[in-house]
Amino acid sequence: MYDQPTPITIEINGRERFLGSLEDNAITAAEERLGPDLFDACVKWIYKGRPSGGWFTAVLENDLRQAVNRADAVNLKRLPDLVRWLYSYAPSLCYGTPERVSNWANLDWP
Repeated sequence: MYDQPTPITIEINGRERFLGSLEDNAITAAEERLGPDLFDACVKWIYKGRPSGGWFTAVLENDLRQAVNRADAVNLKRLPDLVRWLYSYAPSLCYGTPERVSNWANLDWP
């Protein structure tokens, strides 16, 4: 489905900067634990800077109250696995605070 590992790079001030990549073990872990729809949302976020709704954004911003409040029953069950996956595999600059999430979304994506 995805040709991995694909480096995540972006040009900042005329210099290409490496932001990370998803390795094969990250893909396997995501497909098994998150399911195809949530995994797809993670890939679109990490490689394109496109968040997938309020629940996903709340998780990315580390806003537990909003994440629990906005989750449906399926995503509420997936919440611990998503948090573990982000911590273990996602580039640290793409989640954790509202500022990091905003900065990631506002990168000049190709």
